[in-house]
Amino acid sequence: MLTRSCLRGASMESAILAPRAHVSHLADGTAVVDHEPDAALEAAIAASGLAPRPHGALDMFFGGVGAAYRRSSGEVEAAGDPRREAAVGVVTV
Repeated sequence: MLTRSCLRGASMESAILAPRAHVSHLADGTAVVDHEPDAALEAAIAASGLAPRPHGALDMFFGGVGAAYRRSSGEVEAAGDPRREAAVGVVTV
């Protein structure tokens, strides 16, 4: 989420909604990539040679993110993750 938002310029909402992946190791040492549906992500996993473990879109396996950010212009952006019951709000004082 931070890479998409901070380094690639995506809005927080689109960064939070983007498909996710998580690499883990099984007890036997095999590396697996849990991932949400996305053609580019699936191609990268296939090219890596790691074992894919697909999940549905916006799967709770990947946790939830709630984020708020104040830009140098003073604009505040906030977003919550539908993978969990996240909510954010901005109050101007």
